[in-house]
Amino acid sequence: MRRALALAAAKPLAVASVAAAALALAGCADVTRLGQLTSNKADPRSPVAGTVEAVAASSPPYMRFSDIPPKPTDRPAEGWKSDVVAQVNARRELNRWIAQNPPLSPGDTESFAQALRRQAPPPGADAPPADQAQQSDAYAARLRQEAAAPPPPR
Repeated sequence: MRRALALAAAKPLAVASVAAAALALAGCADVTRLGQLTSNKADPRSPVAGTVEAVAASSPPYMRFSDIPPKPTDRPAEGWKSDVVAQVNARRELNRWIAQNPPLSPGDTESFAQALRRQAPPPGADAPPADQAQQSDAYAARLRQEAAAPPPPR
């Protein structure tokens, strides 16, 4: 008996909560836009409104099953499979490369250039010293001395 009373009391509560949820959701809906979904009218401010209305007014022919082309016989299925696998692998490799080399945003070029300037050696760091000619001559003379013929054997 108690169970029957509990069920009878819960039923109106459930109906009321469903009705409240439906009203809340209906309040979120824009009724004017719902009407636009069913009409074939395009927004007149759109630059393609005329084209959209012309296509909507025409009745293009529906495709029939006989319009589907037959299965190709000039190439085995393994050929198609190998090409698909190659394309998937190329896409994965490209995505991997993009992840390692993210694109720059248009406004980010200056920070990119500054980072490269910080990595580069300062100008003139690889220039030869002023006494390079003297150092080269001294090195060549030392090599000539070391390259002298050994004394004759006894």
